[in-house]
Amino acid sequence: MVTNRKRDGIMRALSQSDMRVSTNYLSYSGILPFEFPDDTTIMLLPDAHIPAHYRPLFKPLMRFAHTLKPDILISIGDLCDAFAISRHEAPLRLKRNFQMELDETRRVWDDMVDASGAMWSFVIVGNHEDRIYRFVQDNAPAFGGLVTAHNREPLNFHNMMGYDHQDKMTFLYGVQQRGGFEGGMSINGFNLHHGYIVRPQPGASPLADMDKWMWSTGHGHTHRAGLAARELLTGILRGYEFGHLVNVDHAYMAYAKKMFPNWVPGFAVLRIHNGVCHVEPIPIQPIMCPDGKLRLSFVYNGVIYSESDR
Repeated sequence: MVTNRKRDGIMRALSQSDMRVSTNYLSYSGILPFEFPDDTTIMLLPDAHIPAHYRPLFKPLMRFAHTLKPDILISIGDLCDAFAISRHEAPLRLKRNFQMELDETRRVWDDMVDASGAMWSFVIVGNHEDRIYRFVQDNAPAFGGLVTAHNREPLNFHNMMGYDHQDKMTFLYGVQQRGGFEGGMSINGFNLHHGYIVRPQPGASPLADMDKWMWSTGHGHTHRAGLAARELLTGILRGYEFGHLVNVDHAYMAYAKKMFPNWVPGFAVLRIHNGVCHVEPIPIQPIMCPDGKLRLSFVYNGVIYSESDR
């Protein structure tokens, strides 16, 4: 059957690229290349900053994931906010609780994986998860050499989340095991990473990213939705930024609300066709619903998915 051939092709691509075939590591540092077979479907979620995520959006996102049934699920960075260990001053009466943030992040991600039925999930580690490294280096550098007992990995985000080598997922870090600094994956030549180049206008950040690396790219980090293209003699480079899934009114976002007024919610679906990764950015915007309420919503294949009541 076609579905069995696709599944076998995906598993073959995973086994050829995933370093966990020969190690107990949950992670990879650098850009991990994949060549997925045609008809592979991927659901990609940008910056959620859990627990500062926009909760009413996640029910329709899970319904959508259940309907789409993607083969692969990807977080493109800043899945967890890690505000409790940030350098930012907390608003008055706001308690810092890093364990709460980790527990909430794992619960939301596990629910999304279960809803999607994905064969595998990838978490590209962003600059917010990298706060663990910076916090240790700033406050307790002697702890920087600690390793976990079962696989001798250094202190890191995925071990703190409680995942182990039996979980069907991979965490992608930068080349120095740093989050948000060029760790990611290449899907049939289309490169995904959290990104660190930030420009003020939508589309300008992926354009700068393409000009720096000379590859087609998709990234998070900016919380903007934008796209850009660059024509070369060898072909056309494409660049995307996918938006965000945060609650801009959350106390954790107070430091940034006035800095970046053009944040746009959204996510994306990627499909492999004729060996090429095709990108479908899906914007999330206010839509007047039949009950007369204005709700954040997105449309896919003619179906409207709207936020739940808060």
